Amino acid sequence: MALPVKWHQWVLDNLMRGVSASTLLPILLENGFAFEQCRRVLGRHLPESERHLKDAVFYRKLAEAPLRAGNVGLEALESEKAQLFRIQQFLSADECQHLMRLTEHKLRPSELASTTSDRYFRTSSTGDLENYDDPFIGELNQRIAQTLGLDHSYGEPIQAQRYLQGQQFKAHTDYFEPATDEYAHHAKQRGQRSWTLMIYLNQDCGGGETEFPRLSLSVVPLQGMALLWNNLDADGVVNGNTLHHAHPVSDGRKYVITKWFRDQAYE
Repeated sequence: MALPVKWHQWVLDNLMRGVSASTLLPILLENGFAFEQCRRVLGRHLPESERHLKDAVFYRKLAEAPLRAGNVGLEALESEKAQLFRIQQFLSADECQHLMRLTEHKLRPSELASTTSDRYFRTSSTGDLENYDDPFIGELNQRIAQTLGLDHSYGEPIQAQRYLQGQQFKAHTDYFEPATDEYAHHAKQRGQRSWTLMIYLNQDCGGGETEFPRLSLSVVPLQGMALLWNNLDADGVVNGNTLHHAHPVSDGRKYVITKWFRDQAYE
């Protein structure tokens, strides 16, 4: 994916003024653009010797981590436009019931990382499930990290969501858009979101499908099933094809838990 037009023009204007590519690179990286993305736009102006920790090799390892972890039951739902998998029965029915009970004591209105004038954009309730809340949370954090093949320090706290009848989370992405206030606030210090793992805790509800419109894919809630996807491409560039919509619940309640991982230690 190329840089946004505004930023591409900014690079060209500065190169024309004689500003060195080595001066422009840190500014681009600080605003959340991937090194390989920057290297492509800076082209021959950037010395071949220029290196960065989070290069293509780094992100390809990150992309391959769940595959190297040897997960039994890992099923690819999409592989060309995005990395999207599911694992049936990731949690047992008893574990799901336990998590739903914990969730009910932690709820607050769900929030957005970016601003919108649409007050109905995200209408669910949210609760953070911390290790100190229950011994099972620590075990689950480790299980999820092992499934993704990532160090647990890269993970955010588990977040539970409850959707009542009519509630939804309209189409959104989990990554933080580069060169925006949301990136500066949420990711500049703690890194970009890479993998998402979401688990359905119940299926006795109407509606509530998770749709990936750019992948022409819709997933119906199934108790204990995990969905996992990489929010970045193999070069570390944010992948807009991961746009997804938690559709309104038409009957009953829907419970899910979500754990996001960054591209560096979160803690």
